[in-house]
Amino acid sequence: VLDFSVFPQPASTQITITADLKNNTSVVVELYNIKGQLIFEEQFYANKNFRATIETTPLPAGNYLLRLRNATEILGTKKIVVAR
Repeated sequence: VLDFSVFPQPASTQITITADLKNNTSVVVELYNIKGQLIFEEQFYANKNFRATIETTPLPAGNYLLRLRNATEILGTKKIVVAR
């Protein structure tokens, strides 16, 4: 499991995701609502110092699960909160 950071918490307009990867790889960021429905998915081609910013403005306030994965495995999952 990858140790990664998501900030700010709670989020209002965007979140930033950072991680130190073992190698250059493709990373998929997935965001699920509390019902388990996939509501956002984007693929990034990342170097070892991964950093991505995701807009949260279109999302209703609430709790979400953010998952990072590559082609073969889930790298990690974190809860995020969107507040207005």
